[in-house]
Amino acid sequence: MSILPIDAAERKAAPVFSGVLMYFPKTMVALARLSLAGNIQHYGPGTPLHWNREVSADHQDCMVRHAMQSGTEDTDGILHDVKAAWRALAQCEVVLDRLAINSARESELMTALAAVHEVVSERIGGTVTAHVPPFVQRDADDDLGLKAGEAISYGGTAE
Repeated sequence: MSILPIDAAERKAAPVFSGVLMYFPKTMVALARLSLAGNIQHYGPGTPLHWNREVSADHQDCMVRHAMQSGTEDTDGILHDVKAAWRALAQCEVVLDRLAINSARESELMTALAAVHEVVSERIGGTVTAHVPPFVQRDADDDLGLKAGEAISYGGTAE
């Protein structure tokens, strides 16, 4: 499964090579070297390169500590700026993953809610009203036009 959009226009709106890699080629090389050095440090030489997300989750604190030493090298000879950048990217990736998971859960919840409505309305032959749980974060422009905690009514009017 690709993380890039399927639609060609949407893919072109994400110029990863020309809009990121070519802007920061030296930084990309330095980040790749840092990833390899960290992998060797934590798992030993010859271990396949991977990011073990369980090892460290304090990216914001680490990022700030490294940023406070900007322009200098860490004890391993790697610039603190490179380590701050890696931590910023890691934090961003974690947040984007969490948002994607929440969005998928919301979609599953709304699908389940629609299925429940069908079954209940068939059995009672009337209007069914349900509430969007407060933990569900919704966009104002989603297809239902609801916010968390608002009522929806299938086959009738909203409460």
